[in-house]
Amino acid sequence: MLELALAATAALALVVTSLAWVRPASALPLRTPGAWSSGGAAAAQAAAALASGELGQAVQPRLAGARHLSGHERRGYVAFTFDDGPHAGTTPRVLAALQAHEVPAAFFVCGYQIDGVSSTKRANARVLDDVIAAGFLVGNHTYHHTHLGSASLPFAWNALVRNERLIAPHLGRTTRVFRAPYGQLSRVAERLLGDLGYTIVRWSIDPGDYRSHSPAELRDRVLRDIIAAGGGVVLLHDTKPWTAKALPMILAGLERENCRRLARGVPPILPVSLDYFATDGSGAPLPVGPEVELQTERTRAALARRCVATRPD
Repeated sequence: MLELALAATAALALVVTSLAWVRPASALPLRTPGAWSSGGAAAAQAAAALASGELGQAVQPRLAGARHLSGHERRGYVAFTFDDGPHAGTTPRVLAALQAHEVPAAFFVCGYQIDGVSSTKRANARVLDDVIAAGFLVGNHTYHHTHLGSASLPFAWNALVRNERLIAPHLGRTTRVFRAPYGQLSRVAERLLGDLGYTIVRWSIDPGDYRSHSPAELRDRVLRDIIAAGGGVVLLHDTKPWTAKALPMILAGLERENCRRLARGVPPILPVSLDYFATDGSGAPLPVGPEVELQTERTRAALARRCVATRPD
């Protein structure tokens, strides 16, 4: 009898722990006609998935405490972000450019790129592993680049979780960082993400690399916008070959600008992780983790070395 009571207590604790992360839909303050009947089932499915261990939680998720960020929060920093990958034909070139300049970045992944057993899907999945192994931040971009501007709760839930189920085995946990395709979220979808503990990442600089196919024009537009704004969050796409070709030129151009600034005693526009744009509810910057600080110091030191190496005598 005692054993049965202990087992029941343990099971209840597991459910409570799961529901602490995924609140039931009935607890959400928004009221959209027809949403909560099926939405309640979606929330219950979420709780069951977490309780079963199907979707592991991040013990200390990145950007923890930030509900959303856009790039307008800080000046003097720039974060590069890449959507829609991974793609074996282009993402490795993006990775190579970032690593050559010791620049951090975030990749917002679409699950359809890695879902399957074809050679293409397997190659894309290996690239995702390379992104993770290199220490870059990985976020959720829905399974199939789904427009969530008018999404109901069940629709938003399926777009989110279908993707997490593909990314989590590679990452070892859920992403807890989300970017909406087209930047569009219904109020229901946004509330769902907030209740699930996700940070919603938007952007402040969009050079339109999905329209412009000229690497040189893309380089000029990105650099102009970064310098004019004093930094921000840059939206790019690692699936575009012209973006992969432009990125080394963008990073080299930003480096030249920063070297000129350092020579004049002016602070650089330093490439950093998205963590530096995370703020609490009052707008105060959230602390960054020691591994993020270490990466920033590596970027700063690499910039200083290259500026000295290229300085005219």
